This record gives sequence, structure tokens and C-alpha cells, in this order.
Amino acid sequence: MIASVVVFARDHGQSESAAPSVAPAPSTSSLSPSDTIPPSFKLDTDPLQATGANLAFVANGALHIVDGKTGHVFNVGSGSEPRWSRTGDWLAYRTGPELQEVWLQEANGGSAGLVADHVQNFAWSPTDDRLAVASDDPGTGLKVIDAVGNASRIGPAGATGAVWEFDGQHLAYTTADLLGDHLFIADTTTPGDRSGRELGLAGLQPATGIQPVLWTRTAGIIAWLHPQHSVSLGHDGAALVAIDPDAGTMRTIATTLTYPDWLAYQPAVSSSAADVVVVSGGNRDAFKDKRTLVCDNALVECPTFPVDSDLAVVDPAWSPDGQHLVMVIADTSSRTVWQPLAAATSLTLASTGDARIGPLLANTSATAHPMWLPDNRHVLAVQGDQLVAFDTNGEDPPTTVVAPLTGPDSDALGPSYYGHTDWTALVAVS
Repeated sequence: MIASVVVFARDHGQSESAAPSVAPAPSTSSLSPSDTIPPSFKLDTDPLQATGANLAFVANGALHIVDGKTGHVFNVGSGSEPRWSRTGDWLAYRTGPELQEVWLQEANGGSAGLVADHVQNFAWSPTDDRLAVASDDPGTGLKVIDAVGNASRIGPAGATGAVWEFDGQHLAYTTADLLGDHLFIADTTTPGDRSGRELGLAGLQPATGIQPVLWTRTAGIIAWLHPQHSVSLGHDGAALVAIDPDAGTMRTIATTLTYPDWLAYQPAVSSSAADVVVVSGGNRDAFKDKRTLVCDNALVECPTFPVDSDLAVVDPAWSPDGQHLVMVIADTSSRTVWQPLAAATSLTLASTGDARIGPLLANTSATAHPMWLPDNRHVLAVQGDQLVAFDTNGEDPPTTVVAPLTGPDSDALGPSYYGHTDWTALVAVS
């Protein structure tokens, strides 16, 4: 249905007595009733309620939450980079001056609170509702906060790049000095403060930056290497490597741009032929010479998904059961260099281990950032300034869920970079 929604809003400046159960917070607040959504704003909650999926999105200058159980909508206020916990009960997001604060909010609009300031990065455990937060604040450092509010410090202030092991047992993170980056591994299962152990990396050149991005079941820690800590060089591609956390050895998988949303991992398919998907190609123009590699679970064999030479394959996403991939295939032959895609895209579905099945849709509207709903059948994707639900079985017509989204030139996201738009700063689904 086109929702007759209940809308709530919060001012991050207020302080109330409701305390979050997931984390200690210096100031907390709950959502309170606010104005209704403007008439020009469209929201259809049916695809979410049908699957129980929670949604977070930025529109009209504010971060909104849709509770998939009730269809209620909450206006959280200014925010970006929404991230749902494993259960979908909690949302972590950035807000505050220069988006340096991380807050937590219950999906049902209940408890909320400030977790940390001066945050470098934050990440949910893949197995439960524990949040890792890396802050430059000397009093915070790198902490893991569990579902009952216990916090354990496992790394120093300035630690960054926190990445969870596939089973939630350990975290990988980095620190930096004049010699380059240092990679650490910390146990997250033992209560109390502790330090990680440094992992010496054989063959690592001096002054090399390390950017962990995944920790898989069989291939180890996946990271980008940045020679001379150069961000500019990284925009021309960086070596994506697999690091053995026991032996400290590295091997190169591919040269890629350093966009985490262009890597997809699904541990549910660890026993199958493929579980890691990588968009390869080093040209800083986001859609020039880009191919998708569908790798085996050890990241040894990485065949290229077959397409014509004038097509780019990006934005891979696994279904929750690991049986299907959906990807964006774009015709780049008439595209303006270094600009976002404006036309000639299609969503394409593939089965695990199989070749291309065929397009879900093909039209003249730019389509990006597909996200699976929990039913393993429906996909949400950004299409123009809308968030649209597609049925991979082809039975239900496309449904506009949100319109308009805050676009790529919004303050929340910033302009697209060499054609790449990071939609994870605007949209998340549980």
C-alpha cells in the first residue's frame, strides 16, 4: 500500500531518560511525533512488510527508518551511512558535526544514544548485535559494544579499518606510523580490555597503507595495499590481496578501485564453487574497463563474468541464501568520462556457479546498488531518484518504495567521484 504512515522525529541535541540497551551513551533520546511526510514524497511499505525487512534511507535532508514489522516511519534527523545490525533490531549511523558521531537507534523508534565521537569507522558483527567502533578519541579507541551495553577496548585511539572475521570471533584493524601501516588481530569473545596482536606481513614494502575490507572463511583477510599511503594512486587502482592471518603471507587477487561496495561476500555459500565477487579494473573512471570476477571460496580461481567488451559489470550483491547474484550491467559506449551512469543499465541475475541467466530489467533509467530483501526473491535498487522493488521471478511489477531519494549531489553523500556513487551512505536494508 501507499503508506498512511506514522512519522516520528528526533533532535540530536535533546537528552531524555530512555537509555539504549545495546550501548552506553553520554546522551540518549527517543523518537517523538513530528510532522507528516510531505505530499510530494512517496512511500510504499508493502514490499518491506511482506518480507519483514527494515529500511533506512536519506530523503528530504533527513535519515528515515521504516520498521518492516509495522510499516511505521521514523525521521531520525540529520544522518548518513546507515548500517543495520545482524538481527535488524538496531541501526548505527553517522551524524553530528562533520558526521563524526555514531549513534544507535532501535528499529521500532525506541531507545537511541550516542556511541562515540571522532569515529574513523564502525562495523556490525556478522553473527550478532555487537558493534565495533574505531575512534580517534583517546578515551574510546577501538571498542566492541555488545547487546547488553558492555564495552571492551581492544585497540588504541587512531586504530582504523576494523573488519570482523566471518564468524565474529576476531577483528582485524590497522594503526599507522612513519614506517607505514601495521595490521593487528584482536579476540572479541573475552570480556574486558585487551590489545590485539600484530601480524607481520612478509614482503610488505615500507610506507605501505593497508585497508582491510573483508575476512572470509577460507581465504583469510582481504585488503587493499596503498603504496606510499597515496590516496591519489589508489584512485588508479590498488592491489587487492588475500592475507593468511596465521602465516602472515599475502597473495594478489586483482587490481581494483577501492570501493567496498564493489566487493560482495556470502559466507552461506562457503561450500559452493563461489562466494566472493570482485569488480576488477584499475582505471579511475569508475565504469571504464570494469569486469566482475566470481571467485571460488579460496580466491584462487576468479573467472570473469562473461559480457561484451563495451559493457561494465558492477554493484554485485548476493541473495541471503547465497544461491543467486544480482549485478548491474552498463553500456559504456556513449557515456561521458568520469560521470555517473545516466542510461542503458540492466539488472542481471545469475545462479551460483552458472553463467548469465538474463536481465531482470533493461531500460533508459540508470539503475544501481541492488539490495536483496530477506525472501531471496525481491531486490531493492536505486533507479534515478527512486528506490524501486523488483521481483526476480518476474511475477510482480516493479514497485516504487521511496521517491525521491536524496540524490548523489546531496550534502549527505557529496558528488560522485570519477563516476562512482557510494549509495551505502544513503540507503540500507536489513
